[in-house]
Amino acid sequence: MTHKITTAAPRTRRIALAALVAALVASALFMTISDATASLGRESANSSGVIQNSDSPSTIPTRGGCGQTFNPDIRGRAEAHWTLSCSGGKITMTGWVKDTKSDGKCAYVKAVFSDGSSPTPAKACPSGDKTSFSWSGPGSLADGYLYLG
Repeated sequence: MTHKITTAAPRTRRIALAALVAALVASALFMTISDATASLGRESANSSGVIQNSDSPSTIPTRGGCGQTFNPDIRGRAEAHWTLSCSGGKITMTGWVKDTKSDGKCAYVKAVFSDGSSPTPAKACPSGDKTSFSWSGPGSLADGYLYLG
């Protein structure tokens, strides 16, 4: 009587290898998404489009392009609104910033354009103060920041 000893079939090994590769890719993708979220300060947009920062409540960064509108809010301490529009190779950031809490800090909004230029930040202080701004710079992208200082 002869007994044949068999090892896993090549097809089974290929399936196991494919599953391992898929798990590694999924893990790498999850880590990339987690790192990207962490680098953005863990912001999230609620159903009203309001950007809120859950971990570091003193700065809300945004990057946007032509036609976008932002409504960042620092949890009852500051709020802002701005719209980005483009014309003639320039982007314009127009909006307002408001200090909403008597905490001795002022609310600021600043812009940084694609060439690195940054106009003097708009400042709202004391609580209840609301300041309008409008700045233009080259290109079609701008970084906007709501922060306390």
